[in-house]
Amino acid sequence: MSSIPDLIIPMSFDGVSKLSFIQGASKTFYAKDLPWRVMVRTYKDCKDIVLFLFCNFDDTYMTAWSCDLSIDTVIINSHGDDKVLKNRYKFEYNKLPPCKQIIDWNELSDPEKGFMKDDRLVIETRLYIKKTSGVRKLNLIDFTKPVKGQNIVILEVEGKKLHLSRDFLSIHSPVFAAMFTKGLDEQKKKGITLNDVKYEEFVDLLNVIYPTLIEINRQTFRHILDLADQFNVECALYRVESYLMKSEKYSFLSKMVFADQYGLDALLDHTLDLCTDIETIKDLKPAAEYDNFSDKTKAAICDRMMDLCTCGDQK
Repeated sequence: MSSIPDLIIPMSFDGVSKLSFIQGASKTFYAKDLPWRVMVRTYKDCKDIVLFLFCNFDDTYMTAWSCDLSIDTVIINSHGDDKVLKNRYKFEYNKLPPCKQIIDWNELSDPEKGFMKDDRLVIETRLYIKKTSGVRKLNLIDFTKPVKGQNIVILEVEGKKLHLSRDFLSIHSPVFAAMFTKGLDEQKKKGITLNDVKYEEFVDLLNVIYPTLIEINRQTFRHILDLADQFNVECALYRVESYLMKSEKYSFLSKMVFADQYGLDALLDHTLDLCTDIETIKDLKPAAEYDNFSDKTKAAICDRMMDLCTCGDQK
């Protein structure tokens, strides 16, 4: 096995001794064109730490993909004697259980062992990917690197500079187009700072706008939807709308809320068309979310109820 991992996913926790339980999740990382994510938690009846490694957690690739790998769970030691827990796992299409690793709490919390320095715990998940099959290759772009031969604009988000195509973003967003026409000379010198935007979430939006082939999933769809709405990026709104229409992970009411809040008319019509039970429609009105629906959405709900009533009368 190569000594250099294909991916390292770090996680750290502060004030560990004062926590009644530990729970957290990493951001999404990509390696070998697959998305990876780590979740960590403890349980009430046992404070041993349970670490879950997810691969392609939202079933992004709709083919018979698989990934065979070795996993090192490394608990960083302040004495330099890191503890390494080794595992071997094969992820496959439609195989739901993630890879699970249990870490003994008594050993971690022993001050003489040196795993908790300044009440801080650091765990790394190191992946050594041996073989993949059926995986669609992504076209990942490093937006932090300057690109020659394009009309570049520099957007600064949380102190990080992104080198982007002014023309490409202007085509996809009238908000960006208007932004780029103001103070052009000053922009070329200093760039544009986007406030109240998170860097990683904005990069997710860019990955939808640019042809990277990265799919929208449960972890990204909401902030992509917010940013697409904020910057009026129609192609991203369409991608999220299509994702929600196809997904079975969200309730009828949740889809109605998203459709109403962001003006996703196709999602609204699709969700109502799939409802063939008049009782489900009636259950919407007592829901707290119903009062916040727009008149347009309420009218669509009433129309669907009338259609169902008419069909029932004809029978």
